[in-house]
Amino acid sequence: MGSKILHIMNWDRKFVPAFIRFVQQNFDANKHYFIIYGSGADDEIIDCENVIYYPSLLKGILSIWMQMRVAPKIILHGLFSSHLFYILALNPWVLKKTY
Repeated sequence: MGSKILHIMNWDRKFVPAFIRFVQQNFDANKHYFIIYGSGADDEIIDCENVIYYPSLLKGILSIWMQMRVAPKIILHGLFSSHLFYILALNPWVLKKTY
């Protein structure tokens, strides 16, 4: 995962599946990694090897933090969780590569 662009996003039925399909069709899918968190995505999440789903951000916080440390670029698709805010506030080196 270390050389992939990490996308972190809250689940939204209308936008998330369409965005993932867009990235996979128009970019090299091997260079992108998606972390999706939030309730309601259990039955609708795209089943791909580069998509990971957590029912809540808190349940996957350690794994997410470790992936953020090694990713060369992090793209946040919204800052909807205070837990994510704290990761960024306490790790300024992670914040420098976050868009």
